[in-house]
Amino acid sequence: MSYSNYDFEDFNNFDEFEPFEQDAPPIEDEENDDNYEDSEDETSPQSRQTSPTWKYFNEQTIQHPGYPVSSIHKIKIGNVKNTGKNQSTLDFRRTDPWPEKEKNERDIAVVEWVIGDAQPFRSVENLRFKIMINKFDSRYQIPDEKTVKTLVVDYFKEKRKNIQEDLNAIPGKLSLTADMWTSTCNNDAFLGLTIHYIDNNWNLKNFLLDIISFTTRHTGNNIANAIKSVLTEFNLLEKTLALTTDNESAMVVCGRIIAEELTRELNDQSFRHYRCSAHILNLAAQQGIKIIDDEVVKIRELMKKIKHSTLRCDRLRELCSIENLTYYKPQLDVETRWNSTYYMIVKFQKMLRPIEMLAATDQDIKKFVPDAQGWIKINDTLTLLEPLEKATVLLSASSYPTISDVRFLFLGIQQHLNDYIGKEGFSQSEVASSILHLP
Repeated sequence: MSYSNYDFEDFNNFDEFEPFEQDAPPIEDEENDDNYEDSEDETSPQSRQTSPTWKYFNEQTIQHPGYPVSSIHKIKIGNVKNTGKNQSTLDFRRTDPWPEKEKNERDIAVVEWVIGDAQPFRSVENLRFKIMINKFDSRYQIPDEKTVKTLVVDYFKEKRKNIQEDLNAIPGKLSLTADMWTSTCNNDAFLGLTIHYIDNNWNLKNFLLDIISFTTRHTGNNIANAIKSVLTEFNLLEKTLALTTDNESAMVVCGRIIAEELTRELNDQSFRHYRCSAHILNLAAQQGIKIIDDEVVKIRELMKKIKHSTLRCDRLRELCSIENLTYYKPQLDVETRWNSTYYMIVKFQKMLRPIEMLAATDQDIKKFVPDAQGWIKINDTLTLLEPLEKATVLLSASSYPTISDVRFLFLGIQQHLNDYIGKEGFSQSEVASSILHLP
């Protein structure tokens, strides 16, 4: 008997499927049971013959009770659909897990997602996440939270070994940048250390070498010891040429301690500690702004009253429209960023006429509008600070500012300030001198 009428197309999608070793035995009494065939309708379920394929499936497995599972390939039949043409189509799904190699590849993909997207370890326990992964790959068994944590730690250790190999291949000297950061959520402090070097192909390279959890006091000596510990671990002490930090007193002390110890232990007098140029600009500008602090405080309070009042914002927008001026959303400055104060004053200056019109009918606003003498001070100060603002933008926008860039900018700023220190009729010579002579 031929079984050409049976459709085994669903098996073609599995590369591991092998041909049957022998033909299934013929069905007995097929030709002699005429009375039975006549008594049944063609479309009735009883008249349909059972495919010999079913002898290769088992419905009594422990893992999938009640579901047919291939005894050869462990394929579970998830659903049986009747097409209405006396033939059923089978929905095959692989339920056996991946071999160790393939599973490890998928585990690494999950680990890299957790790390790269800063996901919590418990994210793999999320039901919707599991359903999604199961839809993509039903054979993949997602690791639990504890396993993912272990995999992340192992991944980190492996990458750390690779970093050591890359560092050993650095042909020359290297430089470091360091910065301390404190979380606003729990006040945990961390010290970030970034390495910069030129490889054998003369390509400038940099990457985050380490993030150090800082549980001790943020003293210069403790910071220096933490940095030296990392450099010792990676055998980089003799290759370190320079360290760049901000101008915090602890960082300045840290740079001095490292220079002294390298000189004493390795007789290395080439090490240098550099202070961040953008941070120097910030400190210098803030020192100059303090001299006109009364006027700045007035503008800050005025902007705050407008910003926190919807009615005043709407009224100011209408007045700007009447004067054919661009409306600028009121902006408050940030204490640690001097240029935010500069931008706040500039916005105020551009909307001065509408603000004066608003103050004419609003006494709370009027008392904060600077007088004529105050405006002279503000305008002269903006003239002084404009080159510093441009330099700050240039340094911040550059992905890799060099010492030559910094020298060029600072010489230009120095000349600009000197021109105004002795300028007759200029009200802010004191501001210029204060910025120029930053300690």
